Amino acid sequence: MTSQSAIESIRVPVIGVLGGIGSGKSFVARTAAEGVEPPWLVLDADKVGHEVLREPEIRSQLVELFSNAILDEAGEIDRKQLAKRVFGEDPAQRAARRQLEQVVHPRIRQTLLDRIASSRGDGYAAVLLDASVLLETGWQPLCDHLVFIETDIAARQERVAGRGWSMEELARREASQWPLDKKRACAAAVVFNDYVTDAAPQELRRLILGWLADAGDSGNSVPESSVVSPSEAPGSSVDDEPRLSTLSYHTRRVPWLSSLSSRRSWWLSAIRRFPGPLLFLPPFVRQPSP
Repeated sequence: MTSQSAIESIRVPVIGVLGGIGSGKSFVARTAAEGVEPPWLVLDADKVGHEVLREPEIRSQLVELFSNAILDEAGEIDRKQLAKRVFGEDPAQRAARRQLEQVVHPRIRQTLLDRIASSRGDGYAAVLLDASVLLETGWQPLCDHLVFIETDIAARQERVAGRGWSMEELARREASQWPLDKKRACAAAVVFNDYVTDAAPQELRRLILGWLADAGDSGNSVPESSVVSPSEAPGSSVDDEPRLSTLSYHTRRVPWLSSLSSRRSWWLSAIRRFPGPLLFLPPFVRQPSP
């Protein structure tokens, strides 16, 4: 197994993709990565979680906690039955969710670490980490940048209805996650997804290409301007990057400087001087708990 510290010096840049349930973050991440060369690896933490639930050791631990009632006819974990026990704000559900997380989250995190660590050797230039509870689990240190996918509530409701979920089920599941405003505040950029055009994937791709160029990990050129006006037009983004960055003497290499022109971000930020490099810090933005 690979520890996080062991991969810091060798891994490719990791972009965490945030968003509400039904926001289309998985679709946006997958589509943004299509056809890119060198390729980008899209890691779907939910799919990794499904893999973990099929591991005999994990299954045995969960049966011990929740009984055989969570198994289907084939003896595998029935995710719908498990969800009924752990999603919601009932004290018993919260306690059951904590038990579930203690069993599965360490295994999911280790799997993500291993795949991130091997991504450079596999020829990937970047990793897009799509994890619905990335902040809640404290996995944000795995990421170099966070992007929030913004979607209209009606579109999200329509999407989850297509999964067979009721609005009550959506509310129960969202109650187990951070509020969307809190997630949005932790992101370096917000991309608006309308579910109609491919503007959101294109904008996410543009942002990532710019970050890769800034990091020196891509031959792609930096976008002509990193100043992005906030709006809710499909695919547009509000770029508050970065949360912490070192000053460069080239204006196209100072994404935080352009963020001062954003109505959403300039007043959130402050500049402090240290003996070392000049750092840009947004002290009024709540950061996720470890």
